[in-house]
Amino acid sequence: MFEVFTYSSEDTRRWGTITGNVLRRADVVCLFGSLGAGKTTFAQGIARGLGVTANVTSPTFNLVSEYEGRVPFFHIDAYRLHNIEEAYSIGLEEYFYSGGVTVVEWPENIVSILPPVYLRVEILPQNGSARRLVYEPLGKRYEDVLEELKSIAHPGS
Repeated sequence: MFEVFTYSSEDTRRWGTITGNVLRRADVVCLFGSLGAGKTTFAQGIARGLGVTANVTSPTFNLVSEYEGRVPFFHIDAYRLHNIEEAYSIGLEEYFYSGGVTVVEWPENIVSILPPVYLRVEILPQNGSARRLVYEPLGKRYEDVLEELKSIAHPGS
């Protein structure tokens, strides 16, 4: 596990960018947090780190947004899914295996179709615009991602 504190939306977005810089094809990031916690802000940073130049917005009403960057970026928002059958009917699970980076907001709504390994990031609001980002790796690949992030946060340690 690895924690980072951010103190503004731009700071949260910056940590998303740092995270996006170390991601590669087929990586999956699941963002947990309450409504308004900063999940979309963090996802915008990931997109920036992946070289996406388009304006990234919350895909709440169309569930998935696709963007071009150094690798494809798939942004899923499962907030409005009522049951897992809806996720299957639109093929959400296919994004996890399509060679891009997939970021999922509200992954708790589609837990049964998530891949067995992914990077879990919980965004916890603190006072004002401060956030606590809690990274948890599920799988060896994401342990390596965490080591890279730790070396960026604490160079030379």
